[in-house]
Amino acid sequence: MGIDAKIEGQGGRTPLVSDYGELVVAPISYSSASVQLLDTNDTGVMFIPPISGKRIVITSMVFGTDKDVSGTIGSAIEIYESSTGSGETVATSIFQVDLIKQTTLPLVGVNIITSEGTWVMGKASDDDVKVSIYYYYV
Repeated sequence: MGIDAKIEGQGGRTPLVSDYGELVVAPISYSSASVQLLDTNDTGVMFIPPISGKRIVITSMVFGTDKDVSGTIGSAIEIYESSTGSGETVATSIFQVDLIKQTTLPLVGVNIITSEGTWVMGKASDDDVKVSIYYYYV
């Protein structure tokens, strides 16, 4: 027994049902990328600036350390929201991880939304950390 329904999309986009009965949808928006090198210990680096009236949705993050990061101590990495572009204050921590040298950590399929009007920042306890953040605004 089925239910008759009409689904209307906005902006000329209409959801579809495949020949196999699957609902076909698209993302709200496609992601942009911000790639930064965290090359000064414990110093905030801006990844994503705010847009007035918008929030940031993070869809994926990739972390990588090179051969110069300590193999025993590693690097403590934090991605966070800040109320200022200088990133001196952590308003909300988004993600924290410790990585040793020559490590890659991909986080895909996440769906993290920030507070309105905040910057997305990052810092690491050891330099030589590269971070990519994929995001869009809503």
